[in-house]
Amino acid sequence: WILVVAELAAIYLGDAHIMLALGAALGVNIWANAEFLRHGKRFVQHLERLLQVPATVMRGGRQLQLETSELVMGDIVYLSQGEAVPADMRLLAADHLVVDEFNLSGESKHIVKAAKIGPQNLALFGTTVLAGSGQGVVIALGSSTVLGQQVGSVEKTLAYAESATEKQLHI
Repeated sequence: WILVVAELAAIYLGDAHIMLALGAALGVNIWANAEFLRHGKRFVQHLERLLQVPATVMRGGRQLQLETSELVMGDIVYLSQGEAVPADMRLLAADHLVVDEFNLSGESKHIVKAAKIGPQNLALFGTTVLAGSGQGVVIALGSSTVLGQQVGSVEKTLAYAESATEKQLHI
């Protein structure tokens, strides 16, 4: 709003240099907000696709293929190379299990997982199994997962940014 008021004052006073500078700053600000919204929405769409990933689950003594959205707390899920981790899980078994946690941290770190007490025995939703295999029990789903909480925060920020951008465009 400050830029808009300053731009109107520059127009009123007839100062072309200030008017151009403020107009450019206002344009850059609106463009940056629109880009932020576009990238944020793409991120949320990517996460929605993760909910449609198939998971191999042990239920009632039978091995089943289910979509991530069909998992429930306490399900035993099998992990293998190339698969997305379908929920936050506590590992029960890990055989040379290596996971990429890029979706959580933004850094492509290869994390070795193990079925022993400590942070290395958590496989988190949205990460990818790079090597090995494992089994885990589902301890969090959807918005209760670490990634789900991050997405909730991003969605709130996007809603605020979107309303601020809309206000700037409807002057």
